[in-house]
Amino acid sequence: MAHPGGRPPKFSDLNVDEAQKLIDQFFEDCTGKPIMVNDPDTGEERPYIDKYGQPVIIGAKPPTVTGLCLALGFNSRNALLDYEANVDSNPELANTITRAKLRCHEYAESRLYDKDGANGAKFSLANNFGWIDRQEISTTLEVNMLPEADRRSRLIDILSRRQLPSIIDVEGQPTEDEQEDAE
Repeated sequence: MAHPGGRPPKFSDLNVDEAQKLIDQFFEDCTGKPIMVNDPDTGEERPYIDKYGQPVIIGAKPPTVTGLCLALGFNSRNALLDYEANVDSNPELANTITRAKLRCHEYAESRLYDKDGANGAKFSLANNFGWIDRQEISTTLEVNMLPEADRRSRLIDILSRRQLPSIIDVEGQPTEDEQEDAE
């Protein structure tokens, strides 16, 4: 057997320095370049300024995980995630990739505060970084704060409002379903 531990990683020849150069180039490419114009007064080149006083940037793009994958030469987003998860093979490279992903994560997170980019940022954070957009309502504290005598009736009330099958009937006997399961 040629490889007793399984197939070697596809990018095992990628070293930390090469990866860092590719990552730095990717993020530099994402920033874009300002449009330069000649200043009529001085004759020097200066950035073209919009009506808000900001330089006009061309070629700027958001730093995404997929863009990072392409810059590093991976064939898919999952390949990058698998490679990052395989810390044992090259911990320094895995950490370098994790830091690069964290920069993408930071960008997406910062767009949550920008009304134009909030929906895209939510999508990216949910799909690339495991964020979850949901509300959880817990009644545990409410029930546990009740006196012992009232807990049982409150729990039954909560279960009935949620239309969940109760495993305890009002008298404290197992339900019919539980009796059938026990037999």
